[in-house]
Amino acid sequence: MSLKNPKNKLSPSLDGALHEQAIAALIDDVKAGRQKRDLVVNLLSRNHEVYKGRGTNQVNRIRGYALAAFEDVGLPEEALVYVCEELDNGHSPYVIAASAKAIRGLAQPASGVGLFLTKALRNVGHKDEALSFSSYYPEWPLKDFTTATQEILKSLAWLGAYAKEAIPFLQRYIKGEIISINFGIQKQARETLTTIEADTKALPKSCCDFPKRPSKHVDNKDLACVKELMLQDQDGNSIPFGDYFNGSFSVLAFFYTRCDNPNKCSMTVTRLGQLQRMLADTGLSSIKIAAITYDPVFDTPKRIKEYSANRGLVHNAGCKVFRTLREEDQELLQRHLTLQVNYMGSIVNQHSIELFILNKKGIKIREYSKMEFDNTVILKDLKRKSRSLIGPTGLAISGNNTLFPLLFLFFPKCPLCWATYISALGLTGISWLQYSPNMIWALFLFAGINLIFMYTHTRKSGSYVPLILACAGYVGLFLAFWLDTLPIFKFGFAGLVLLSSLLTVRAMGSSFPSLRWGQIIGTAEKYK
Repeated sequence: MSLKNPKNKLSPSLDGALHEQAIAALIDDVKAGRQKRDLVVNLLSRNHEVYKGRGTNQVNRIRGYALAAFEDVGLPEEALVYVCEELDNGHSPYVIAASAKAIRGLAQPASGVGLFLTKALRNVGHKDEALSFSSYYPEWPLKDFTTATQEILKSLAWLGAYAKEAIPFLQRYIKGEIISINFGIQKQARETLTTIEADTKALPKSCCDFPKRPSKHVDNKDLACVKELMLQDQDGNSIPFGDYFNGSFSVLAFFYTRCDNPNKCSMTVTRLGQLQRMLADTGLSSIKIAAITYDPVFDTPKRIKEYSANRGLVHNAGCKVFRTLREEDQELLQRHLTLQVNYMGSIVNQHSIELFILNKKGIKIREYSKMEFDNTVILKDLKRKSRSLIGPTGLAISGNNTLFPLLFLFFPKCPLCWATYISALGLTGISWLQYSPNMIWALFLFAGINLIFMYTHTRKSGSYVPLILACAGYVGLFLAFWLDTLPIFKFGFAGLVLLSSLLTVRAMGSSFPSLRWGQIIGTAEKYK
């Protein structure tokens, strides 16, 4: 990747071959205004080519120096999540200190950030050390140094009233209840606490303050490139990616057994085991769970089996841990899922926390990355994404109100009530369903009865617009179920059917003088 500075001179290519001193010089250029801030933002991505082939210490040095630059150039919104990731689960005092400095580059303080800073205080613990950001290669011994703890406390004081949520933690921290601290840090912590308590400014009310745990819907990617990718499970059995991640929703996480950060891989697998039990307790045990190692060369089936079992995962047909069998397969999987990981040879030099929800076709539909994930949030998303559960008869039914409208078709009701009641209630529930072959007959039956009913009364009214809308809506719904599209498309097509049914009922009101619109709606309400 080549970059141009304002004088149109080409910068060195930002890849693993570039000397780290040259990278530091580019970051210094950003601080001096000779390069755009985006250059530093791009360096925050863990799968950036610049980190390929470097050791972990060198990677931390580059990332830390880049993060610290935001105190001078300003911290943009898109970089804030990377800063909070390091505060949330970082392991390096240098990178944690740099992230704390970066917070002071915000245009204005933000609520919620204080909680990440207090967690960083706990994370850095007794690993702290003397640091300097005056240059990439500071001269030793350091004359003017700082520490991660000092930078965190400075940023908490800078937040002022926006760090009110940190007060209980700081009170315990000062007393030595979190970790033992020396007199100098205790004094600075007291000053920080006093500053926060003295700031009485009223904070703006907002539902959108940071932090929000990174969780996003992702665009579907074609599964063809990884469908035949061979995985080996904890028992040494081989299975294609497309075979295991097929037929039901899945939760997929990544880890490796040599990870020395307890806030990342060990915590990820432990929480995955907790999620497995939560799914069983809520009747969602049909959802598969899997974890794939970043380090397939070192992580043998025996290692990943023992590692995951020791952290609470119960291996069975719906819960497995895997490794890839070929280097090119690991690279393919990394590209397909856009994994935030990088390597020096076969050794992981940095990575993020990563967990995905895959749909019934094995396609990534939701991503949780960078920060420690919340199982209650994942469970809620899984319930929303996989509303259809398999009942005792094998019929896929929805968690909301889908079963009752479908069964209601078989009860002798007034045709007018059918048109309003089924359309208004049935389709709102059906629009949330994921496609299931077990219930396709019910959808066809529903569509057939409704279309016959509409055709009969459309002939009497003379207007075929409702029937055309219904046909278009049903075709769209079947395609949406078959292709497993976003709920918004299902709602859109369901809306067409609903509109067609309401227009039919309205037309029927004018065809039958004894019936009026209010009476029809009233009849429908009576049966709710």
